[in-house]
Amino acid sequence: RPSQYAINKIWAQAYVEMDYFTRQGCIHTSEGSMSSTTDTLGITNENRKIALKVVVIINPLKNIQQDNQLTWGEISQARHTFLQTMEGVGMTIWSKEIVESFADFFTGLDEHPIREEEYGDEAVVEYQTWA
Repeated sequence: RPSQYAINKIWAQAYVEMDYFTRQGCIHTSEGSMSSTTDTLGITNENRKIALKVVVIINPLKNIQQDNQLTWGEISQARHTFLQTMEGVGMTIWSKEIVESFADFFTGLDEHPIREEEYGDEAVVEYQTWA
């Protein structure tokens, strides 16, 4: 399972590195590599009264690689968890059509003939990074 930080990024429709969705990224999450604290207080409005509430701060994982530092194999494996996470946050955030568009994008890269050429996988990784 990806980190809560990555899930929150998906929820917010913000960019998140694919490394969060690789096996290694999910292992980092399960090992407790996520930084959080429970001694931070935030102000909230409850029943028209201002109150202090404990806030959990979720920080990015350390050692997460940028997309262009991953191999195509890592990105290809991570895409499944990435797409499942998009579906998991609900269709109110990511419509079925958008999730399918992402799936088609990854399939198109997977099947692209440039991958047969020398440095083809690297080219596909670089394209995916910027697209």
